[in-house]
Amino acid sequence: ERVHEYNGKVLATVTNAAHAQSAIDSGADALMLTGHEAAAHGGDVTSLVLVPSISKRFPEVPIVAAGGFADGRGLAAALTLGADAVAMGSRFAITKESALAHRMKEIISNPD
Repeated sequence: ERVHEYNGKVLATVTNAAHAQSAIDSGADALMLTGHEAAAHGGDVTSLVLVPSISKRFPEVPIVAAGGFADGRGLAAALTLGADAVAMGSRFAITKESALAHRMKEIISNPD
């Protein structure tokens, strides 16, 4: 409620339908669906399964897909699956502006 008092928005991170329903009931304005690919912070379900399932169940709620999306192809896939946006944590972690250690940026950028 306090966030909404100053016209802020609440983005709730969820890993399943029960969490999504609880977040919506608690006043979340949008859902960030965290699949297993999201640094293994998600549940047991991958983003490719989670996004269409939740977006179909809650079509009125904006969906941000997280987990495994790192380029335009992933964005296109997420939008096709029913997401309204994507979170690209690893992608932004390796930008010049990021405070992440240079060696870690190299490892993420060149995993081979």
